[in-house]
Amino acid sequence: MIPYSVLERLPAEAYLHPSMFTSPFDTVESDEEQYNYGLALGRKAKEVFITNRGTWGAEMLNGGQVTAPEGIGYHRSTAALLRGFLDSDCTIHVYRNSEKYTIK
Repeated sequence: MIPYSVLERLPAEAYLHPSMFTSPFDTVESDEEQYNYGLALGRKAKEVFITNRGTWGAEMLNGGQVTAPEGIGYHRSTAALLRGFLDSDCTIHVYRNSEKYTIK
């Protein structure tokens, strides 16, 4: 579990390395569930965005939006969720202060 104060200082490119975001609360079952969710959501998304504090959301191809309060690296199995996003075909933007970085 990475504190939000540390997550907000990571460079955008860190999110290309999901193994950096594991937590002691991850389990095989929750990893599988989160990976599948991230992959499915990413395939239906126009883009996924990750905020300064690691929370995420998505703009969907159908015009809808998904937002989540969970921080990648802070909450359980979010490393697996990120792996799913990265394995999907969606664009991923990471925000750092007022800058937007496209990492995929």
